[in-house]
Amino acid sequence: MATRATLGIILLLTGILLSTAGLAQPRVITVTPYLNAAQQVANWLESLAVDTGNGALAWPISNINQQRLLGLDQGAAGIGRFFVELYRQTGDDAYLDIAISAARYERSQHITGQYNGPDWLAGAAGSGEFLLELYAASGDRTFLQWAEDIAAWHTATALRPAPDENFWLHAPNFPRTYTGIAHGAAGIGMFHSRLYMHTGNPEHLTLAENAYNWMNNYRINLSPNAFGYQRLITDTDIYNWWSGGSAGIMLFQSRMYQITGETRYLDDYRQTANGLLLVARDEAVGQTWRFGREVSNYRPIVYGHGNASVVDALYDAHETAGDQRYLAAADNGAAWIESQVRDFSTQTTGLLFWPHNIGSGGLENLLTTSVMIGTASVGDSMLRFFTRTGNKRWLELALRNADYLLEIAEQPVAGSIRWLNYLGPENPNWDPQQYNTGWYDGNAGIGLFMLAVHRTLTLHGSL
Repeated sequence: MATRATLGIILLLTGILLSTAGLAQPRVITVTPYLNAAQQVANWLESLAVDTGNGALAWPISNINQQRLLGLDQGAAGIGRFFVELYRQTGDDAYLDIAISAARYERSQHITGQYNGPDWLAGAAGSGEFLLELYAASGDRTFLQWAEDIAAWHTATALRPAPDENFWLHAPNFPRTYTGIAHGAAGIGMFHSRLYMHTGNPEHLTLAENAYNWMNNYRINLSPNAFGYQRLITDTDIYNWWSGGSAGIMLFQSRMYQITGETRYLDDYRQTANGLLLVARDEAVGQTWRFGREVSNYRPIVYGHGNASVVDALYDAHETAGDQRYLAAADNGAAWIESQVRDFSTQTTGLLFWPHNIGSGGLENLLTTSVMIGTASVGDSMLRFFTRTGNKRWLELALRNADYLLEIAEQPVAGSIRWLNYLGPENPNWDPQQYNTGWYDGNAGIGLFMLAVHRTLTLHGSL
């Protein structure tokens, strides 16, 4: 295992001057153990990259699954966005080159008609988001054009039940239709709204508006001024968390309001936040949100399908709408999350880790690591809580969580680190233990968390 001493856990205050061809001015970079860790994750990912020809790189899903995928979830786009962010924070053109190679792999599949579905998490919309990030970082309009080509495919494959509505099927025989960010119209709308921000092309905004209109057919009124959203169009209850419900859809509502200034989006945003207030459950410490309105013992802590996403959404709602009720509920939710942290101190004191969830016998003591459904997702959320509120307690918890991940990082070879997808014994109710490469449940995502810690310390200083 890599130790904190190995990774340089004491903050180095010496700036290192980096002069690269991609920077007009030398950049002063403060080295932190978190940037160091992200670079060692990059080294491990580079060692696994597969050259597929024509300057394209792809990655196996994990050490035990050699399949190579597209998209943000487990594909080249998710790994590519990690290298884009590493380039942004270091100015090292080598990282940008790897991101470009990931984009070439995505493109090589798209031009043959392979998109892995239309959605944001694992399919075309997420690939498009990555291309827009790469365009913003590099200034190369090739990547903007590739994103436009994805948008054209979305336009051609959209289903239109009404003139001002559109949605998408994952595959011709796929039995489920989603509404939210991860797999539904909201996520595809997010991509098209961002593309509109880059291009000003009203066709992209229209597609986003029509996706929004269709999505709103599947909201459930909770009171005259509050509602929630179905995750699937066949559901009979709401879903609260980011992956398919209100916490994620609020990001889409906020984006549409920012772009258009239309009050209907702000009104919907407020009523969705009001719905979250109505279904909050009091705990011994703070509050939680369950799957929907049901009384269940299953309370996931993580961001992707759990309480951290709701707390983040409500902190954002307070910033956007100024309603103190949202701030109070977010503080209550954050207090519950803090109450569930586990002290995993070994030789070093103060190291913290969050389990995946509380309740549910099959997943008790599941210690996932990742940036969307693991402890890193909670630490990453804590960084945003700190940025939104200025409360240094949240920064402290995020740092102690990151420090624990540094403590348990494995070094397959000198200069490289990686993490298992979860700790402890194999859980028959979860995936096999493995070293995943990707963003959602893998090492690229944990690397992004380390970069977020580094960025936060660079902007705000240490505790």
